[in-house]
Amino acid sequence: QEELWVAACKFEDIAESAISFNHDQLDDPDCWPLGLRVNDSRFERCGRAISWRTASPGPIRMQNDTILACRGSGVEADVRTSAFEAVHVVGCGRMGFDLNVIGEPYYTGLCCRELSIVGSEFRANSAAGISIRHQGARDNFPIVRAEDNLVVGNGGDGIRVETSSQAAFGRGWIIRGNVVGRSVDRGLVIDAPSAALVLRNNTVFVNGSAGIVVRGNAQDSIDHNVSYGNGGTGF
Repeated sequence: QEELWVAACKFEDIAESAISFNHDQLDDPDCWPLGLRVNDSRFERCGRAISWRTASPGPIRMQNDTILACRGSGVEADVRTSAFEAVHVVGCGRMGFDLNVIGEPYYTGLCCRELSIVGSEFRANSAAGISIRHQGARDNFPIVRAEDNLVVGNGGDGIRVETSSQAAFGRGWIIRGNVVGRSVDRGLVIDAPSAALVLRNNTVFVNGSAGIVVRGNAQDSIDHNVSYGNGGTGF
């Protein structure tokens, strides 16, 4: 029931995922790790670096990790409260990060805390650099914080957050200081209609379609962003 901790490891030329967990395949479904921590590790030419599938995810924490040339997405995971810091994801065959948010059911009264991606690099992946999606209804969605990331040359959108229209959002989202450029599709896409979003000091440039796309509300704070050379609307 403790977290799985992987430190200072190297994974190369693995046909499937380097680290894989699927709750549906457990012999004892009542026994699983509460979370995953990975630090100072390197993943190269794997199917995926991490595949983490569970209906009740614990925290995933990654720090100072490098993911190169995976055939699928770099990280493909079900998440709630999680933190990714100084993770470098380059040249993967699908998305850099493909994160599916499993919110706390609204009737529990519990609030997911924070999903943060900070100081990381997503470069030359074949689909979106960062994809965060939520497909449930009436769940409590975590606060999303994406700061100081470099997201360039990806084959889909640069950073994309898609949510259910019925989700109850953690308030105080921060999307700040990111550099997003040369995406095949849009640069920065945020769908958060009740999150009290702060969108600040982002530079979005030379994307194939729109630079910045936001579905928000009157409580959002959007300032000091730069959008230039994009193939569609700037904002």
